[in-house]
Amino acid sequence: MTTKKPQGRLYQESEFVFDELNGLQIERLIICKNVEIQSPILIYLKVENKNWHQYFLDAGIGFWENWDELDDIENDEHFDYIDSTEELKLNKKRILKIYCVRNGELIKITK
Repeated sequence: MTTKKPQGRLYQESEFVFDELNGLQIERLIICKNVEIQSPILIYLKVENKNWHQYFLDAGIGFWENWDELDDIENDEHFDYIDSTEELKLNKKRILKIYCVRNGELIKITK
């Protein structure tokens, strides 16, 4: 049973810990890449019994968002959406901890 509580943006900070998904299994991970530079723009994460989550880095801070469904993902001339679940061997892997940290001038979101 999937919880359907779209919450929108949960974090917009340089450092945060998101523990709601700790211990849950990953079902899918989709990477949105800019076609020109082949750089990831957004990461979409679906875990058991939860809505889709989206995370990204911008302007020196991390963003974490919770969405009901993925309405706007479709390949177009500027972006590719790549299901990387199997390639990264993430199917059924359990999440231990999700956090965003500042490391000097760099920001990263880690799972």
